[in-house]
Amino acid sequence: MGIFLSWIIQKRWITGVAFVVLLVSAFTVARAPLPWRYAFALAPGLFLMAILYEGVLAFPVLRHLVTDRQRLAMATWMGLVTVVFLLGVMLVGDGGFVAILIVSSVLYSAGIIAPAIAVRRRLRNEQRPR
Repeated sequence: MGIFLSWIIQKRWITGVAFVVLLVSAFTVARAPLPWRYAFALAPGLFLMAILYEGVLAFPVLRHLVTDRQRLAMATWMGLVTVVFLLGVMLVGDGGFVAILIVSSVLYSAGIIAPAIAVRRRLRNEQRPR
């Protein structure tokens, strides 16, 4: 746990704040009354958004290929899909887990394919002779 925490602290501050929010919500919101318990799904979504938004900066090749707007769009989409997945699991329970898994997989795939197409198009335009 200490190695993971030090890795988060060495990264940017947004990831650290999202990790603290995740820990606090795990111990407080998870034990809250029922309407407030659904707010727990926001913390993992925020944490995933922070990791995706700032994690791209760790790779020099991706830093060159992906623009700030694409990074923000992908991180926001993946965070929202995570929130939808967790709320679906909490609301439906065991009965509709397969449907939630299929819907979330499609949404995650859309969040990965769209930036990949944009990056490929950008690379193709840069390699084209003028």
